[in-house]
Amino acid sequence: MTAQVMEARGWKTLRGRSGRRLQLETELRHWEQRQVPYFRVPPHRRAHPPGHLLLYVLCGRMLWLLEHMREATQDQHLLRVGAPDWMRQLVRPVRAELSVRAERWSIVRTAAARRAVAAFLGLKPRTVQRKLQNRRRINEELAASRARSQEGFAFLYAVANPVERLWLLERSAYQQCGREGAVFSVRTPDGVAYFGHRIT
Repeated sequence: MTAQVMEARGWKTLRGRSGRRLQLETELRHWEQRQVPYFRVPPHRRAHPPGHLLLYVLCGRMLWLLEHMREATQDQHLLRVGAPDWMRQLVRPVRAELSVRAERWSIVRTAAARRAVAAFLGLKPRTVQRKLQNRRRINEELAASRARSQEGFAFLYAVANPVERLWLLERSAYQQCGREGAVFSVRTPDGVAYFGHRIT
């Protein structure tokens, strides 16, 4: 685009008394604003590192997988059940730890799960450990996630018809209850409904 603007104006260089660089930037900004938003080129940004809560969940799932692998016959088990290649890659960095004695496994299991997750995400194990130790941030992110879930459910429930409401309720993490034990409420055209967390 820069070359096109310069060619249209007959510029061979951006040097000049007329402030060509400023004119070029203004022209490019004006062109970008005229584009349909879906076709704009997003600015280059570094990918956000995973949040504290996501790492906590991933390490928990990884720990479950490693425990399962110790009970089974490691890679042969994954191959036998047709596990995808990415799952075998998860286990690869900590394969040696899977064969340690039971008393040693109780010491290394958590570190092995952290290391496997860190290797898969391209992070340092120390970074993962530091984030997992920040319980305050994990709890904050969990509370924010629950709030978003409640808001999404409340919106869908409020605009749904009675049949859709039953369908939503069956597939949600909430159950309808009385006002006393409610965690949140939803105002609908036919009244107010109260909800609490489903007990599993």
